[in-house]
Amino acid sequence: MSEVGYGKLTVTGIARTAGVANRTFYENFSGKEDCFLATYDLIVRNAAREVLAAHQQEEEPQAKVGAAIFAFLRAVAENPKAAHLILIEAPEVEAALERTPHTTGLFEALVTKSFVAPPASIQLPPAVAKGIVAGVSHTARSCLLNRAEVDLAAESEELAEWALSLGSSASTRLSPPSRRPVAAALRPSRPPRANGFDSDYSPGDEREMILWAVSRLAAGEGYRALTMPRIRSAVGISQRRFKQHFPTLAECFLASLDLHYERLLAQPWATATGAGRWQDRVYRTLAALCRELVDNPMLGKLLFLEVRNAGREGARWRAEMISGLSSSIYATVPAKSRPNPLAAEASLAGVWAVLDAWVTGGQAQPPSQVAGAAAYLVLAPAIGAETAVETIRAEQGARRTTEPAV
Repeated sequence: MSEVGYGKLTVTGIARTAGVANRTFYENFSGKEDCFLATYDLIVRNAAREVLAAHQQEEEPQAKVGAAIFAFLRAVAENPKAAHLILIEAPEVEAALERTPHTTGLFEALVTKSFVAPPASIQLPPAVAKGIVAGVSHTARSCLLNRAEVDLAAESEELAEWALSLGSSASTRLSPPSRRPVAAALRPSRPPRANGFDSDYSPGDEREMILWAVSRLAAGEGYRALTMPRIRSAVGISQRRFKQHFPTLAECFLASLDLHYERLLAQPWATATGAGRWQDRVYRTLAALCRELVDNPMLGKLLFLEVRNAGREGARWRAEMISGLSSSIYATVPAKSRPNPLAAEASLAGVWAVLDAWVTGGQAQPPSQVAGAAAYLVLAPAIGAETAVETIRAEQGARRTTEPAV
């Protein structure tokens, strides 16, 4: 499956690879999806068992975290095809996608348990646990996609150090009481946008018209509803003209993600630039980004939900996007505060996971709270947990005194 992908997988191909007849296959599974889900569950159970065993063998919280990360990355390195199915192919299967929150939740609970145990006795915020698991998973996914020659187990020590930098009692002060009700904090600060997107972003040339048509169709009806005839009809161009711009539907969709991703970050970064320390600008940028996602829910759906339905192409886009975002954010950080590239990417993967959960979960928390957790994932490994929380709380306080009531 790691060679052809789920979409091209057939019962005959599975049976032939297993060395059994099609009849034998159907005696055990109702179809390829049933077989895929059974395989998914088996792989997750085995990985969870190995990670839990490694975790329980240690006494100290720091050792528990390091052992669990090492066990997970070792399982990925020793069984790359199984890891590929879970980390890359699973999102292409809708039923497997529904299992993902439970799977990640198991590992997030294990991370939380590591820090709750004495002598640490730290009640890690759920967003921080989510960020740690996402950072480790991103490292494994990135290696499967782009760095097959890397020794994942050797990177576990750096990742454990990164995770421990986030596991501080200071993190419990990340969610101060809001002076406004959540519902009021989430109310859009400007009128809804036409077709779910900012009307200021008008398409230019023919290529951009195609990208905007794809964006609206995918955000409105889902990635799986995209077809070339529907896109061409929306734009009013021939198949030949479409193919001149995009050879495949997947390439067209990913190009539309690039367009909106760049626009999504351009405004927040511009808003956050100016005088002040780099760590202050990190929080301002993420706060502006959260505000943008509140104002534009269709854009959030496109970037955080529909990208998963694009299968391995979507997984690759997400991994490359996180890597590029990491480089841009840390480029202006003083050298003495800059974390190593592995930790930097892990932090940004954690940020994206926190935003993803917030957007797909209906934005139940105030933007300032989500921005605070996201900023902590970026800042704590660079300037220390205590200083990171002080910075975030100061910025949140300044915004509460300057922002008008909604």
